Amino acid sequence: MPGQWVNLERRGLQKLWHPAPFLKQATAEVLREFQQKPAPHVAFHVRGGDKFAEDQRGKRMSTRPEHLVASFRAQYPSVQGGTCMLIGDDHKLLDQTAALVRQHLHCTVLRRGIEAGSKHEQAEFNGLPLEQRCAATHRLVVDLEVMAQAEYFVGSATSGMLFLVRSLRHAVYHKPPDTCVEASAVLS
Repeated sequence: MPGQWVNLERRGLQKLWHPAPFLKQATAEVLREFQQKPAPHVAFHVRGGDKFAEDQRGKRMSTRPEHLVASFRAQYPSVQGGTCMLIGDDHKLLDQTAALVRQHLHCTVLRRGIEAGSKHEQAEFNGLPLEQRCAATHRLVVDLEVMAQAEYFVGSATSGMLFLVRSLRHAVYHKPPDTCVEASAVLS
């Protein structure tokens, strides 16, 4: 029975996931920059913002930059160099992650995040004008595509992004399952 659900999910995503042409173009531009840098290409989802308060309410540990990097190193100890794309909403955490991947993975760092000085806070996002919410959602779709198409992806199970990206990697881009690293595993 579980295999049937996986196949249904795969077929559903293959039918449903077709970003608009302008989003495909935006994704292609980001991927072109990413892929022109040295391989391997590793995408990290670095979540901050309201996630830490949510984790506290749920009485679970938050995934920190050191967990992301340690999890990748544990699963792929021989992967060094290349390029790390850091995608997130908290510039302080992106800075910490950049320092760690440079130190431990010796990679070139590219970053994508929301505007400087801000973090994703759902209540604030909900109050933004429609144009700003749409622009942020478009950016999210591009980020999902970049993470899904990278050679490796590192994310936390305490964020729904891991499930979304893992599903896209598997169903749409046919990436091997072990190239998706779940950082929260080091927390258990």
